Amino acid sequence: MKIPTIVKHKRSPLFTAVFILLNIITMLQNISLAQSHQDKLLRVYEDNDFINILGHGSDRWYSHGFRLDFFYGRATRAPLLPLFPVSPKRINTYSWGIAQMLITPSDLSKSIPDAWDYPYASSLFITRSVHSTSREDKLSVQSEMSLGVLGPASMAEEVQVYVHKQIGDELPMGWSTQWDNDLLLNYNISVEKEVLSINRWFELMIGGRLAVGSLLTGTAIYSVVRIGKMNSYFDGFIAQFSSNKTDDKWQAYLTVVPSVEYSARNAYLVGGLFQRHELSGLPTREPKTLLFNLSYGFFISSGDVCISFTQKSFSPLIVGLPRHAVGNISFYIKL
Repeated sequence: MKIPTIVKHKRSPLFTAVFILLNIITMLQNISLAQSHQDKLLRVYEDNDFINILGHGSDRWYSHGFRLDFFYGRATRAPLLPLFPVSPKRINTYSWGIAQMLITPSDLSKSIPDAWDYPYASSLFITRSVHSTSREDKLSVQSEMSLGVLGPASMAEEVQVYVHKQIGDELPMGWSTQWDNDLLLNYNISVEKEVLSINRWFELMIGGRLAVGSLLTGTAIYSVVRIGKMNSYFDGFIAQFSSNKTDDKWQAYLTVVPSVEYSARNAYLVGGLFQRHELSGLPTREPKTLLFNLSYGFFISSGDVCISFTQKSFSPLIVGLPRHAVGNISFYIKL
């Protein structure tokens, strides 16, 4: 008896992505209608190492990160995680999101990456977060829970191959070596406190971040500097990218965020918690544990729309490799 051949990939990854995006937008609209008349914000976020303010774009290592987030305010505490006590006295902003991230080695033409290089690795996950700020205490706390997958189920191979075909770029040949599918569950929390503010044109905050889970585990200390015409950082998350004022409907400011991070575990480099095997033929890489990162950029908003560009300079995640630059373009639309 002849077994029928199953034809895969009848629809392109782009078609699938658009279909998923339309369904997400519909879901967010339904959520929006169910909420009280609080502010709502949609963010579209793209990290890509081809985007470089100096014009030296690349296609390696941390190569792509996409996020779509829906933020909304509520007068009372939301019933779902996460994940720390919030107070009606604070400005509380909740969100749902979806994200895809991938890293690749330096040479995409090799079917097996070099032993010293980054592996092929990717993730796809949903996020649930709450951002809580206090005007009186000049304190901000953000908590986020992520749930998703590492490995082929993240569909990163299909997305990257499709995009490279469309732009006529080199095809990645080593995705067969990526980690097996694995569960990703992470909890992240950040706390930020104002140190100095001058007439709402200069702000300096210090912060700390803790990440625990199967994707990333580590901690960081950092500072946030904002310079320009802007709402206060502690007027709430959505106010950073829009304005409710009738006589002051635009913002334009620069940001600088240096950080020092201790990385205890990174699933992109070592695989998930339930991996069945190492990458074929490759020795164990030596991840770096102490990282020095810097991001800087600008935000411009007019009324309910904001656009931002940020350049990120990362310490290498693997011993012996150089730093890596990634650009970010984000759009914010107040609903």
